[in-house]
Amino acid sequence: LYARYAPIVAAARGADDFDAVPAWRSVLAVRPHHFEAHMELGNAWARARRFDEAREEYLAALALDPGEPALRRNLARLEVQAGRTDAALVW
Repeated sequence: LYARYAPIVAAARGADDFDAVPAWRSVLAVRPHHFEAHMELGNAWARARRFDEAREEYLAALALDPGEPALRRNLARLEVQAGRTDAALVW
């Protein structure tokens, strides 16, 4: 299985913003519980100011690793960017 998705992950890591969303979605199609893919897809959506999609991916990543501090920072930053400062305090 690793040999199947490792090239996809490598391509996704090197993708620019335009290509990042389909690249990370390809990773998730093979490995739906891939923490990094959810987090990076959330980052790509956040950069595109697609806050609901970003939040959805961050929450999927959070379900996989609830203690990841970088993810919690990303969620707080996202909530501030989306104008939900009260929600940012939760993270």
